[in-house]
Amino acid sequence: METKTGQRLFSRTILRSYARQLDARAWLDDIVGAASPELSSFLRDLDAAPAWISAAVFSELLQAVERRHGRGAVRELGIDLMKSSGLAQVLTPIIRFSLEFEGNTPAALFANIEGMASVVSRGLKFRWIPGHGPTGTISLRCEEPIPEVCWAPWEGAFNYAFDLTGTSGTVARARPDDDGCGCEIAVAWNAEASGRLSHSV
Repeated sequence: METKTGQRLFSRTILRSYARQLDARAWLDDIVGAASPELSSFLRDLDAAPAWISAAVFSELLQAVERRHGRGAVRELGIDLMKSSGLAQVLTPIIRFSLEFEGNTPAALFANIEGMASVVSRGLKFRWIPGHGPTGTISLRCEEPIPEVCWAPWEGAFNYAFDLTGTSGTVARARPDDDGCGCEIAVAWNAEASGRLSHSV
């Protein structure tokens, strides 16, 4: 697959995870039935999908979920992909390094978010901006404007940092940049971590 520098792509692993979650919710057939030929063919035969898939396919998928079930459902897909699809296992080496060598806090994970995201995505830049105390902001940027709903799965996925560190916290709704090519997502958490690594990593 020929790609342009900076083009947003996601791995086939992500599409498999979305399909699994949609099927568990009994939403998959509806999405497939109304999808473009490209998205429909990928969802019907995941093995035939390329290793790296254009982000436009995922934008279509997320917009379809938003139209039918609301933006909140798209955000929930993001955290469910981390919790129950096995995606966290793909990221286990980076997660373990972050927690064991940089501290068992959400900040340690957020500071390494670029490395974790690069395993399953391309064409997105991440920056962790520490705040005062147990707070901060994650900045995401790409080279082209994208639908606002495409930030929602990231909001959900970032919530998983609290599970991994035994903390409770909040992930705010993304604040899109004026040009539509990026956003900032504010996070905050309880500073009292459990001091243990999650059994899932």
